[in-house]
Amino acid sequence: MSAQTRDRRAVRCVTRRSGVGILGCGRFGAFLARHLAKDFSVVVYDVLDRRAAARSAGAGWGSLEDVARCRWIVTAVPIGRLPEALAALAPRLAPSSVVVEVSSVKALPVRWLREILPSGTATVPTHPLFGPDSAARSLHGLPLVVCPLPEHVAAARRVSSFARSRGLRVVTLDAESHDRLMAETQALTFFLSRALNRLTLPNPAHLISTPSYRRLRRALASVALDTDELYRDLVHFNPHAESFVGELTSAVLAERMALFDPASLAARSKLSQSLLIEEAVAIRSTSVGNPR
Repeated sequence: MSAQTRDRRAVRCVTRRSGVGILGCGRFGAFLARHLAKDFSVVVYDVLDRRAAARSAGAGWGSLEDVARCRWIVTAVPIGRLPEALAALAPRLAPSSVVVEVSSVKALPVRWLREILPSGTATVPTHPLFGPDSAARSLHGLPLVVCPLPEHVAAARRVSSFARSRGLRVVTLDAESHDRLMAETQALTFFLSRALNRLTLPNPAHLISTPSYRRLRRALASVALDTDELYRDLVHFNPHAESFVGELTSAVLAERMALFDPASLAARSKLSQSLLIEEAVAIRSTSVGNPR
């Protein structure tokens, strides 16, 4: 059987059950609802009253029980609130439920899924490496990381197949590898963005700003749209983030020392003096060789 045929069968298996529940209707939850409502009957619940956002996305607004009754459930809540959300879902889930988790770190959520949800509940840890801004035009080609659990491989395969059928590029990783890579990429980008925002930097639209500076500011501005809670969570709940931020800070200090420490300044001063002497000798030699 070809991969394309397997994908088509998996998509039919997912979509023939109409109900998808989304727990959480923040920016990302509403974004998911808007896209999933094209294929499913979607019901959304949030502890805050966000029914207007849900309905604007083409989804229904329901209770926690309504979401828990769905065959497929997506937990679109901040990482720090995930244990509480899973604990609320756990006693309400049907044996056939599949819970898809979408946070920006994976090792801790995997542990919570296993510890909090009923043992028979299939779970699929994922990380969409896109959001409402980066996917404003299209989902095509955007990466979705899937971290299949050995006990729920079939559910992960169905989610992956459905994602590919909608144009996403599926990347399979284990949770530890995912978190290590995210510390070196996503956490890095957030940290640099927040650090640079502490400075009073020139407007990138200034006439004398360089193209590379404008590209840097555009990249950092896209990160600034995300919430402080997301920034803190993806650093605090990633076991590799703190050490990498420490490495980054050390690298910045090392670069500063290389430029401005006394030994470096003395070496540059000595080099400058040598060059000046050589230039003076050359000028004098030229003058002697060409008397007026």
